[in-house]
Amino acid sequence: MDINAGLGGAVVMLIDTHLDATPSDITASATAIGNVTSHVDGAEDDLISACKSVCELEGSSAIAASGWISTSVTDCENLVTELGSYKTALDNLASALSSIKTDLQGIRDQATAGGLTLNGETVVEPKSSYSLGANHDSSVEVYENSVEQDRIALYKTLETQTSDIRTVCGRPPRMSPGRSSTPSTSPTARRMPGGMLCAGSPRRRMS
Repeated sequence: MDINAGLGGAVVMLIDTHLDATPSDITASATAIGNVTSHVDGAEDDLISACKSVCELEGSSAIAASGWISTSVTDCENLVTELGSYKTALDNLASALSSIKTDLQGIRDQATAGGLTLNGETVVEPKSSYSLGANHDSSVEVYENSVEQDRIALYKTLETQTSDIRTVCGRPPRMSPGRSSTPSTSPTARRMPGGMLCAGSPRRRMS
């Protein structure tokens, strides 16, 4: 809720329904992270394939290469996990903000339907023309006062609803578990000492 000074210095209460965020931009970022994750995942698969070939070899060069590949595979696995968690967080944030944006639009829709005045994305507090009460001998005043009181009541309701929406907006989005950091193994592969995936085939000497 905002407080502005109106004409003559009168205090005008406002309900701010603006959301300073663009969910679609966050979704686009999540998509970009997903693309990066796919590339890293593909690199991991290539490294595992290379590892299987190196495991068929013997010699100091083969041992050195297998150690490097093993480390690289682990690095890729960890990066994929972290990127997956980051993408999930962005997706959840975009979803939550989209829901909040829709709810705030609903506040404006209710205000418009109820005859309240909107100034951009803010709802202006209605005032009573009959601060001392309507003249009950005047059907026009009674009617106008009734309409104004209904608008005042609606404004207070929307003020509470907006406050509740803002409270939800301040909560961090829920995160889903990311991909396990433990790499999967195929039936034809086995993990060698040092964490390397190798095929169980005969080894050739590599000088």
